[in-house]
Amino acid sequence: MLKKLFAHKQKLTFYIVLVIILGYLLNWHYRLILIRYFDIDEFAHLHWGYNLMAGEYPYRDFFYIFPPFFLYPVALIISVLGRSVNALISARVMIFLAFCGMGLTTFLITRKLRNTLTALIAVVVLSILPIPSDKMLEIRPDNIAIFLSLAGLYVFMLAHEKKSQFIFFLAGLFFSLSLGFVPKTIFFLIPPMMILIFDFITKSSVINFKELKDAGSLHFLPFISGISLPLLVIILLFIYYQKPILAIQSITSISAAITTLLGAKFYMRPDIFFYPNDTYYGLPGYSAPFLLNHLIYFSAALFAIFFMLSSLSHKDNGKCLREFMVGTSFFLNLYAFVYIFPLKHAQYLIPLTPFISIFFAILLEKITRHRLIHKYQMTLIVAVLVYFSFIARDMYKAKSRWTNQATISNINNILTAIPKEEKMFDLTGETVFFRDGYYFCCLPYGQYDEGIPFQLPNLEKSLRDNNVHLIHIGEESRLGILPAYHQSIINTYYIKDKLGMMTAGKKIDFEQGNIIKNFEIIAKGNYILYWNGAVRVDGSEAVVKLDDNDVRSENIYLSTGKHKIAASQKGELILKYQY
Repeated sequence: MLKKLFAHKQKLTFYIVLVIILGYLLNWHYRLILIRYFDIDEFAHLHWGYNLMAGEYPYRDFFYIFPPFFLYPVALIISVLGRSVNALISARVMIFLAFCGMGLTTFLITRKLRNTLTALIAVVVLSILPIPSDKMLEIRPDNIAIFLSLAGLYVFMLAHEKKSQFIFFLAGLFFSLSLGFVPKTIFFLIPPMMILIFDFITKSSVINFKELKDAGSLHFLPFISGISLPLLVIILLFIYYQKPILAIQSITSISAAITTLLGAKFYMRPDIFFYPNDTYYGLPGYSAPFLLNHLIYFSAALFAIFFMLSSLSHKDNGKCLREFMVGTSFFLNLYAFVYIFPLKHAQYLIPLTPFISIFFAILLEKITRHRLIHKYQMTLIVAVLVYFSFIARDMYKAKSRWTNQATISNINNILTAIPKEEKMFDLTGETVFFRDGYYFCCLPYGQYDEGIPFQLPNLEKSLRDNNVHLIHIGEESRLGILPAYHQSIINTYYIKDKLGMMTAGKKIDFEQGNIIKNFEIIAKGNYILYWNGAVRVDGSEAVVKLDDNDVRSENIYLSTGKHKIAASQKGELILKYQY
C-alpha cells in the first residue's frame, strides 16, 4: 500500500515538474509574442480587419482571397481598443490564446491515444519546436484554424466512442468553423469522412430505421449538419456583402490561381526550412536549435510510418480508429505541403506540428519504457525535456533581440501626423488604421495580376475620386509589386516623403528662369512650395507665378487638374501636399 502511494506521489511530482516546464516555455512564447517584429502579412490581416470595422466589406470594397471569419475577431479587437498599437499587441495575444488552444487539443488527443504523461510531453514538445514557431506567433488565421481542426478530431473521437448524435454535430461544427478561417484544413476532415462512409456502407444493410440509427449508420447526418451551419453563415455573409459570386471565386479559383502563379515564379523547395538559418532558429549554422528541430522532426516522421502501419492491428476498434485518424491526418497534411500547395511558406507547416509533437512524445515514452531503463523513465523524460527547454530558451533569447519597437514608433508617428479621415493607397498595410483609396491593398498584386479574372479597377480614377494624397510604400522596392503602368501613375503624381510615404505633389526643375512648366494635380488640397530644398516664403529670390498669379505664401491651395507654373530663376521647385 505504501509502495503504491509513494509511486503515485512520485508520478504526481513528475507531472507537476512537466507542467512547470510547460509554463516556462509558454512564458517565453508569450514574451516573444509581445516584442517580436511584425511580418508584413500581419499588417495585411490587421488592415483588412480595420476595413471591416470601418464598415467596408471584403470582396466588394477591398480585394480579399480568404474566407471571412478571421476578419471578425480582428475587427472586434480594433473596435474595442481603437486606432492604437494596443490593438496590434492584443491581436497577437489572441493568437497566443489560439496557440494555447492548439496545445490543449494536442494534449487531449494524445491522452486519448496513450496517457497523461505522453500528453504532457507532446504539449512541451509543441512549445519547443523551432519550425515553424515564428509563424505561430504572428497575426494570421492559421493558429485558430488548426486549433479548431484538432478540436474537431478530438470531439469526433468522443462522438464515435459515445455514439452521440449531438457530439457528432459538434465535431462537424468544429471542422467547418476551421474551414471558415483557412481552407487548407480540409485535409483534417478527410479521415472522419472516410470513417463515416465506411460505417454507413458496412451497416446500411440494416433495413429498419431504428436499427439503422442504433447501428451508427446515421452519424453522418448530424456531422454534416454541423459542417453545414458555418457554411450557411458564410453563404449568407457573401450575400450580405453584395458580391456572392465574386466572393466564392475569390476564396476558390482566384486564390488557387494566385498561389499557383506565385509558386511558379518564386519556387521554394519543401525542405527550405531544414537548412541552417538564424531567422528560423535564432542562431546561425548547425546550432543546438537546428539540431533539436531535426531530431524531433525526423524521428517523429519515421515513427509515424510505424504508427500508421500498426494503427489497424489493435484488437480495440476504438484504438484503431483513433490512431488511424491521427496517422492519416498527418500524412495527408504532409502530402499536401509537399505536393499540393504551390507555396511552401513556413505557415503551411503549422498543420504538421501537433502531429510531430504527438509522435515524438509517444516515441520518447516508448523508448524510456524499455526494460533496461524503465525504472528511471520519469527521471529520463524530465531530464530530456529540461535540456530541450534550455535549447529553446537560447533560441527565444536570440529572437527576442529582433523587436517591434521601430515599427510601433513608426505607426504612432503616422497616427499622429496624418488625419484619421485621409484615405490612402497602402502597399504594405503597415498604416493599418486608414481607409483605402484603391480596391487592392497590402498584396503584391502586380506579381500575379494575369491570374485575376477581372479587369483591375482604374487606379488613376480611384486616386482622383477618393482624393488620395498619400501612398504608403514602406521601402522604395515595394513599388516593384505593382504593374508597370500603376508604377508610372504613382511616379507621375506623387513624390517621395517621410514615414515611408509618397505624397501627392510635383518636382519641377527650371534649367533657366522665366520658363512656363505645365503639371497636373491628382488630389486637391493644401500644398507647400519648396524652392531649392527650403520652404519658399514671400521675399525669396525667385519670383514664382502659379496659373499667372504671383505666389505670396509657401502654403497654396490647389484644385485637381492641370496647372502651369514659372520661376524667375534657375532652380528646383517642389509642390508637396501638406498633412
